Amino acid sequence: MLRTLILGGIGWLGSELAQQLVEAGHEVTALARGVAGTVPDGVRLVRADRS
Repeated sequence: MLRTLILGGIGWLGSELAQQLVEAGHEVTALARGVAGTVPDGVRLVRADRS
């Protein structure tokens, strides 16, 4: 199993990459402000605060 951290958002490309990794059976965490986009099922979202 691959463990992946996606930095910088879960918009168009990040969401697609996360979805494909989860479908392949990998563990995915996304670090984002959580303002735009949605987190695919099975992806752990860690919210970042720029301030």
